Amino acid sequence: MVPPSTDSGDTKSASPSTRSVSELSERELYGLVRVAAEDAVLGAIGTLLLAGLGLTLFLGGLSGLLQISDPSPVAMAIAAVFVVGGAYLFASSLGVIPSVRDLL
Repeated sequence: MVPPSTDSGDTKSASPSTRSVSELSERELYGLVRVAAEDAVLGAIGTLLLAGLGLTLFLGGLSGLLQISDPSPVAMAIAAVFVVGGAYLFASSLGVIPSVRDLL
């Protein structure tokens, strides 16, 4: 529930980015905190999902490398791509190494 507006009308001239927290109305502060909390939760969930996907790819590729009884070059290459890709996705999602977006 959004609290009722207690704005006196004199703070509307300045933009919200140039005002201090004490100058914001309750409605503006509520909206700002809600958006920030939603962004933080979605960022955490996205990081966990990417890290989980990277770990799954890494372990699947490693399992493929270790279970190949008659190794063909194609199977080894595919498993190696999964291992490297999964390790990179896991490490970049946790911020250990820069992501592709940061490198470009």
